[in-house]
Amino acid sequence: GLPVSCAMTYLLAAPIIMILSKSPAALVLQILIGVLMIAMTVLIHVVTLPTDQRTIILAIDTGRLMSEPVAGMPKIDHAIASAMLLSYVGLKMGDRVGMFAFDSRPRLSSAPSSGVGAFPALQRFASQLDYSTEETNFTLGLTKLSASVRRRSLIVVFTDFADPTSAELM
Repeated sequence: GLPVSCAMTYLLAAPIIMILSKSPAALVLQILIGVLMIAMTVLIHVVTLPTDQRTIILAIDTGRLMSEPVAGMPKIDHAIASAMLLSYVGLKMGDRVGMFAFDSRPRLSSAPSSGVGAFPALQRFASQLDYSTEETNFTLGLTKLSASVRRRSLIVVFTDFADPTSAELM
């Protein structure tokens, strides 16, 4: 929908804006705006789905580009923090939440579970994640994820694109 398109524009334009303005703060601001727009879209989507159908899969890119620092932390740490926040909210709202990690190939996967009591298991899963030195293969990772999803699900992908071509391939 339109909010996701706007958010993707913000996220894709962030590196260009940083280069033009020569300010890392501009990059962080653009990324935050994009993430907030996606979060709003996710919340609207989750709220409008019937309760018995809500499954959220958080797919985290652990490839090489996620090792670059933003605001003093690797991008993967920001992605994990955002995923954990979204998972807690989803679990609190009664959703089933699962996680998936991939780079050149699928790395880890957790089955969706529900209830706030499932949050420690998701934290343990997230603690196993680290960035790799390999390039991300979106086609392979997301194809494997799609094949493993058994029911209608909201899939949120935490990643970074090096160029518009990578974004189009995804």
